[in-house]
Amino acid sequence: MKIHHIGIIVARDEWFRTFVERFGGVVTGEGYVEEYGAHCTFVDFGGTVIEFIFPRTPLLANFNRGAGGLHHIAFETDDLGGYSEVLAREGIDLLEEAPVKGAANILVNFIPPAYFGIPVEIIQQLPENENEGGGESE
Repeated sequence: MKIHHIGIIVARDEWFRTFVERFGGVVTGEGYVEEYGAHCTFVDFGGTVIEFIFPRTPLLANFNRGAGGLHHIAFETDDLGGYSEVLAREGIDLLEEAPVKGAANILVNFIPPAYFGIPVEIIQQLPENENEGGGESE
């Protein structure tokens, strides 16, 4: 598996713009994830991608007492369903019963922080023609 991105919850929108400009990031994708009430923007910094998560509901807005910050590390797999079954056999419960359509044309599920001290997102990139439902831009 490889790291797909690092997820950061943004507490103040102006911080995001300053950060991206300062470090020369390029926006590569964005969308809204209804299940988590979040607008997500993916920014590439020379080959390393950060997902900036803008909470639009209280679900994530109170993360880290409202200060935002590092939320998760995402790993990519070619088969999220198969990998979920492997984790289940190892006694690792995922956050969702079934994968959720994420932003930027991906399927996602999370390993809760109880297992590794931080949420770990497992993602599967979808083919470009499978951008249906969820993950729409705000």
